Amino acid sequence: MSLFIIAAIVFTAALAFHIQILDEKSAELILPRNLNSMDYFLHVFEGMRPYSRVSDERFQLPITWFLMNVILFYFTGKYPYSEIYNNHGANVLVRGGSREKWFISKWMWCIVCVTLYYFVAYVVLLLFCLMVNVTISFDIQPIAYQNLLSPVMEITQVDVIKVMILPLISSMAAVSVQLVISLVTSDFTGFMFMAVLYISSAYYFTPLLIGNFSMLARSAFFYIGGIPIMQAIISSIVISILSLIAGIYFFRRQDIMERR
Repeated sequence: MSLFIIAAIVFTAALAFHIQILDEKSAELILPRNLNSMDYFLHVFEGMRPYSRVSDERFQLPITWFLMNVILFYFTGKYPYSEIYNNHGANVLVRGGSREKWFISKWMWCIVCVTLYYFVAYVVLLLFCLMVNVTISFDIQPIAYQNLLSPVMEITQVDVIKVMILPLISSMAAVSVQLVISLVTSDFTGFMFMAVLYISSAYYFTPLLIGNFSMLARSAFFYIGGIPIMQAIISSIVISILSLIAGIYFFRRQDIMERR
């Protein structure tokens, strides 16, 4: 179900952007250059630039970015511990003979889900671009257009790969954190924690809030003073590994019968 939802979100966001571009062209506004598939990618996954709390501008949560993440949190947070509450799941855990292996299997399940989630998102975006005859290109080119991200430094092909995997890697870190929070508390609390964390990330620009990593508009590639993309990727990987270690530690010491 989550794969159909992410497909619908990406398609809708890309369509809305495409209609906006067509409207501006019909109003005889000339774009600096023809758009390509990477322009659409950047638009869908941009999030928002850092919000200035001292300005008169009203805070607006980037809906596409937020929906894409909270839906992922909902579907990856619901299953992992559900087995503990039934006899079959408890028997699997007991017969497996290793709490570590059981927890690692749930963590790997979450990672696979995130991978499939973004794979579908990327494929849908690519198919949309083919459908509307947008040039398929993996080059990020500067553009003087207020509604599109434009790099503030030279972007190489290696940098393009970093940009494309950043939302994926940051989401892996996020669901890993959620897995641990849900273990210590409950799946509902874990979901709510991540939702509040990501709302806070949109409001506060700081690398201490991991939601900032997933917003391309806050990367140093597109915003002067932004978060260096390698810092975001490495931090996300470290958070994922630390979350896995913490989850194993807490799960070893948890009273399964009391949790049931």
